[in-house]
Amino acid sequence: MPRLSSIACAVLALAVVLPSVSARVVEQATSNDAGAVLSHCDADFNLCVFLSATRVVSGGQPATLLFYSIWDYQNGIYREGFGTLPRSALTGTPATGMTLSADTAVAGFVNETCDLVTGICTPSAGGIVQAQWTPTGFFSFRETFSSRFTIGNVTFRSSGVRSGVSALASATLLGLYSFEDVAGNLATNHNTSITIEKP
Repeated sequence: MPRLSSIACAVLALAVVLPSVSARVVEQATSNDAGAVLSHCDADFNLCVFLSATRVVSGGQPATLLFYSIWDYQNGIYREGFGTLPRSALTGTPATGMTLSADTAVAGFVNETCDLVTGICTPSAGGIVQAQWTPTGFFSFRETFSSRFTIGNVTFRSSGVRSGVSALASATLLGLYSFEDVAGNLATNHNTSITIEKP
């Protein structure tokens, strides 16, 4: 699972902390394959987004693990979604670029909208999430990692080895939010484990 960039960390610093509740494991997966990340805030920090898509094995089956989070400060809401989708939802390679085309309005995929003041989250409809990453070669990396981070009321734990490159990304989320040429990265995972926890 790609880790948060400095932009996403800045987003977290602005987010309202949701109430603490005991969490349970809702997803476990492994990856020896590719993944892609984008993170972006607009100039006024009224709208911030983090999107991660990774090719994984979950429940013994190949799949794409997708997570999105959207801080819509102007409207006082936070949207999140996560779950596994068909492997075919994420195509390409880190070397040539990757494309995501997914419908999160399917059974088993969790979509929620949360009130940034009260922290109360309710199920939402989901929708189409599309993104494209183009490698730039501005930087490359290889890292051994063990990480835990919480966004909204979802906690990700991951460990393994990643190697990848910088990328420019464009995306449309849920038919409501669009971004072009924002910061991202493309990476290949090695012996990576991913666990998602949620109240």
